Amino acid sequence: MSLKLFPALLLAAASVLAFRAQAAASLTTDDAALTPEGRCQVETWLRGSRPGRELTAVPACTWAGNEVSLGLSTFSDQSRAGIAALGVKRLFRDLDQQRWGVGASLGANWDMRRQRLDGLILNVPVSIALDADRRSLLHLNVGANTPRSAAMALTASVGVEHTLGPAWTVLAEAFGDDRGGFGQQAGVRRLIGERASIDLLAGYQHGADHTPWVTLGFNLLLPD
Repeated sequence: MSLKLFPALLLAAASVLAFRAQAAASLTTDDAALTPEGRCQVETWLRGSRPGRELTAVPACTWAGNEVSLGLSTFSDQSRAGIAALGVKRLFRDLDQQRWGVGASLGANWDMRRQRLDGLILNVPVSIALDADRRSLLHLNVGANTPRSAAMALTASVGVEHTLGPAWTVLAEAFGDDRGGFGQQAGVRRLIGERASIDLLAGYQHGADHTPWVTLGFNLLLPD
């Protein structure tokens, strides 16, 4: 997909006002990789939990070594306001070319109901290929979240991908912050051709809510 179409893609996504942005796709843990240079992708997922459903779409494009994304989400729980998130990610060492990679991302959340900035998110992903064939990848994240309504929280997560075969990958992760929040999820990814995949994950948030959830995700690398 040409980068000339990226503004139109963002405008189309922004027109769906019900969406709320997230910092991550089906997985909370990010990897030290980018959408291919000059290409765009769209990540979407539907998450069902006890409070209700969440639907998210995140288009992203990379140019000049920077991946720019705009996420929009909606919740069936009307008490949760829609928020759009603009993010920028850059690599300092590319996992696709090395046995390990590292990058950094910065995101800003916008409260679409109150029309105001809702917080900033900083994250540093590190990814390590655990074997020469890259069948197993380890992802480590550290960062900070500064929501408008609370003090800054330090965040951390660890994720694992293990390829079972040409089409199937096992996914697992755990994540938390210094406020005592902790969650985990695991599932599988199914490749569809060369540019698309489907994720199915089950997760659980520990703490006062004790919230389980199921996530169905769809990822698509758009054509040149």
